[in-house]
Amino acid sequence: MAKQNTYAPVRILQESWEYLRKQPVLSWVLVWLLILPTVLSSWVDRVWKAQRGFVPGNALHFEPLDLFYLSLSIFFALLTLWGVSAVLLVGKRMVVRRAGRTRSSFRRVILDALPMVFPLLLTSILQQCLVFYRALLYIIPVGMAFYVIHRALLGPADAARAAFLSLLILSPLLIPAVVYWLRTILFPAVFGCEEKAYREALQRSSALIRGRFGPVVLTILALALLTFLPAIIISWVTALLTPAGPVLLPYAMDIIHAALSSTALLMFILAMTGLYGRLKENAPKHVEV
Repeated sequence: MAKQNTYAPVRILQESWEYLRKQPVLSWVLVWLLILPTVLSSWVDRVWKAQRGFVPGNALHFEPLDLFYLSLSIFFALLTLWGVSAVLLVGKRMVVRRAGRTRSSFRRVILDALPMVFPLLLTSILQQCLVFYRALLYIIPVGMAFYVIHRALLGPADAARAAFLSLLILSPLLIPAVVYWLRTILFPAVFGCEEKAYREALQRSSALIRGRFGPVVLTILALALLTFLPAIIISWVTALLTPAGPVLLPYAMDIIHAALSSTALLMFILAMTGLYGRLKENAPKHVEV
């Protein structure tokens, strides 16, 4: 593959779509481990909110039944993560073996993907913790600046303006956290293709992006827009055109929204895997392939 084509989001999405068509098992993963958990999670959320109501301060009172709804939400989130792991597992063949149609049963894929769930979850939590650690450089000074501006300059009555000025003045301090998050954003693809987890996956993602940060970030942004923006627009339009009244209609709309968002997520995961493969193939000499 030519090096000048590394950052080609449209071509990456075309390759991902062609690969998706050759892997029927991904359709099963999409339905049972991405769309279905998302739909059920939305329905549980609707029932939960309807039972609790929207009384101010009601969320502060925890009831035993809330634990049941919370457990269901966590369970459906883990099912979705299982689906993401399955997509990463199947997507690995797009990088390792590009030619031909490789058939796998749905049962085999989900069983092989199951051990990947918790390492992927813990790696994601580790990434967020490291991002938050770098964000403390921003959060602590903002709090101090807010106190000074709020108390000494604007007065106690102008809290909103003081908060805005504090965030605006010190916003450059947030750059290290954002940069680290972007440098490690390929860790799911690294985990799926190289079976590296935790700090090793984050470091590998950072190494692949080092020296190519700008083009890679622009490519990822383009991939995100091309996959998620159409789903968001269609969901918004359907919600806008949906008449109010029928009690079950919101539940039906949840199915449409879940299908759109889950399909976009699947395509984005495959596209990010394809981008990982291109970066690895055209890696600079200082990066270990």
